[in-house]
Order: sequence, then C-alpha cells, then structure tokens
Amino acid sequence: MGYGFFHWLCGGPDFFSLAGGKFIDKFSALALLPFYLIPFAVGLAALTLSDQVFIAPVYLMLTGISEGLSSPLSVALLAEIYGIEHLGGIRAMLAAVTVFSTALSPALFGFLLDQGVNFKFISGGSFVFVLVAVLLGSRLPLLNTRVERKL
Repeated sequence: MGYGFFHWLCGGPDFFSLAGGKFIDKFSALALLPFYLIPFAVGLAALTLSDQVFIAPVYLMLTGISEGLSSPLSVALLAEIYGIEHLGGIRAMLAAVTVFSTALSPALFGFLLDQGVNFKFISGGSFVFVLVAVLLGSRLPLLNTRVERKL
C-alpha cells in the first residue's frame, strides 16, 4: 500500500528517476553512487528498529526513492566506467544478474523464515548488507580516479 500510495499519488520513483537524471548530469554517476542506496538503508534500519505499523509504508517510500534513482544511475554508471562501445552486452549481463538475484531473494528469505529466523534479524542483516554495498560503492570513485591518473 505504501509503495502504491507513493508511486501513484506522489509519483515517487518516477520523480526520483527524473531528478536522478538531472543530478547525474550535474555531478556524474560515480559521484552519486555512494548515496543512492542510503534511503533504502534508512528504510531497512527503520523496519528493523521499529514495531510500529506505519513503518511499512515509510520503508516502501524510501525503497521507492532508491529504486527510482537506480535506473538512470546504473546506465550512466556503466557508460562512465566501461564506455558505450559494449554497453548493450554489459547491460544484458546486468539484467541477467538482476533477474537471478530477484528470483533467489524470495526463496532465501522464505527459507530463513521457515527455519524460524526472526524478521527483524533478516531485515537487520539486509541493512548490514546494503550498508556494506554503500561503503564499497563509496570506494569506486576513488578507484576510478586512481585509474585515470595512471593513464
């Protein structure tokens, strides 16, 4: 319900997709990479730390922000890192990995829930996973700068 409310009433992911494109044009995808998952991480933290029912729509809205930013960011990031010569093949591989991971996640989370793992533990583990991704993503612009200096 929260995602639907945010998407249709506020135009959430669509708005952030368009706004993300403007920010990418202004700053670059590499510069924005460390920040785009932060709303998702905040939503996971809120989901983990709160028992309130209103947190679910808040989590979905924050997830919608990151989801809206991901589409323009991923394409621009691939073009910035690899160039546009092989962009179609690289995007095809990215799409295959995305489909595989979105198919694996429900099975993994369902298995964990069936084994009696607490939902808060699962969402907390997801928060840590996303936080590690944010920290690793924050290193990518530094690594890219080092590669450019050597060339």
